[in-house]
Amino acid sequence: FKCNAAIHIDSFHDYGPCILAKCLSEIPNFREELTPEYGIYEIELPHGWAGHSILERQVRTRHNINILAIRHGRNLFPMPGPEHVFTEGETLMVMGSERDIKALMR
Repeated sequence: FKCNAAIHIDSFHDYGPCILAKCLSEIPNFREELTPEYGIYEIELPHGWAGHSILERQVRTRHNINILAIRHGRNLFPMPGPEHVFTEGETLMVMGSERDIKALMR
């Protein structure tokens, strides 16, 4: 099953809860549209990033996104430096294109 942006929450009864939940889990939590192509998203920490720094992951150059803040529990850490080491349970507030965000989350 490939997630399709045309599936809306109203399709719950048509697709069933499991398929819809899988689809919605693959779409980043949209926060704010900046332009038709770029926005700010809150995403889960990508697999394999825990224990590595922002610099090691080359977030900006390799993935073409900027990390605006990191949330861990109820704490929000704005503008993290390149030395920040990711830990499990963090979510990232990032800015980038929808295409780049989706590619990162694959």
